[in-house]
Amino acid sequence: VWIEGEAGAGKSALLRRFLGGLGGEVVVLRGRCYPREALPYKGLDAAVDGLADQLRRWPDDEVAALVPSGAAPLLALFPVLGRVPRLRGARRPVGYEQAQLRVEAFAALRALLGAIARRRPLVLALDDLQWSDEEGVALLEELLRPPAPVPMLFVASRRPTTGALRPALERLREATGGRRLVLGALPRDEAAALARAWLGSTAPAAERIAEETGGNPLFVELLAQAGPGVSMAEALRRAQAELEPGARRLLSLLALAGRPLPLPVAAAAGHVERAELLAALDGLQARRLAVVDESLHPPVALTYHDRIAEAVVAELEPDALREAHHALACALAARGGDAEAVAFHFDRAGELDEALHWLER
Repeated sequence: VWIEGEAGAGKSALLRRFLGGLGGEVVVLRGRCYPREALPYKGLDAAVDGLADQLRRWPDDEVAALVPSGAAPLLALFPVLGRVPRLRGARRPVGYEQAQLRVEAFAALRALLGAIARRRPLVLALDDLQWSDEEGVALLEELLRPPAPVPMLFVASRRPTTGALRPALERLREATGGRRLVLGALPRDEAAALARAWLGSTAPAAERIAEETGGNPLFVELLAQAGPGVSMAEALRRAQAELEPGARRLLSLLALAGRPLPLPVAAAAGHVERAELLAALDGLQARRLAVVDESLHPPVALTYHDRIAEAVVAELEPDALREAHHALACALAARGGDAEAVAFHFDRAGELDEALHWLER
């Protein structure tokens, strides 16, 4: 299933609602692609992280029956699978050409997922696929290619008009088939009804909001919360201005992170205790500015929408921008965060020696 629609149409919300309603017997591997991420296999790397976590919890004899004999190349592409006891001792291949390594790793993942799918219902769900990369698309082609794709439900959300990968994603969709679920703008009467639900049943501004937002449900809510006569840019500025200083700083950190931020890292970067962090997150979620994903360990927070992140970053002064990047870099480094992300934030903070150190790592 390909969920398509422009920014704010509700693709991610629909996907979350669907996945949240699945039974416990279903194996769900989920990932999300982010524009600022540079590591290969965007989205799929998070799905493989989830796969490793699940395999670690299953009985060893069951995992032994699932792991294919040629699984070692997988560790070169996805080292996280080395946490699985049954794979921990596998010798990583030495002396392989990169192309051959990728072919064998792709085949091993296909075999592993196929073995799982023959025992339990399997769902692979990828959000914001327009931000993926060539490696990720190539791996999806291997998993989904006819005549014998992995017997699973594949669900992806994407913007149909965004990104350099659009031709490749179109070819993938045409080659693999499936259903397109297109989320368009709300009809004007429904957008006005949504605005009235926020403003009050007789609010005359509802029609103007429906027209100005073009029926985009996220922006209908933001404008309705801001009040009559307010533009979208002003609505976002007001939403930030109404926040407590701690919540405003946290929103800035989430916007600059560009990817899900573990709550312990967010607390450290914001110099707040957990209780204060959770209170700030409650306020951000109530205003549709941020969302918390508690399905991960530890839970993570991120901005509700990338347009919100762009508006927040645009309001930051240069000194505040550098300070926030520095705080994120230090918090991630202290907690064993992704070296790429640490390097990125030190670089944006102007600390080039530190950035180089983490890039070398």
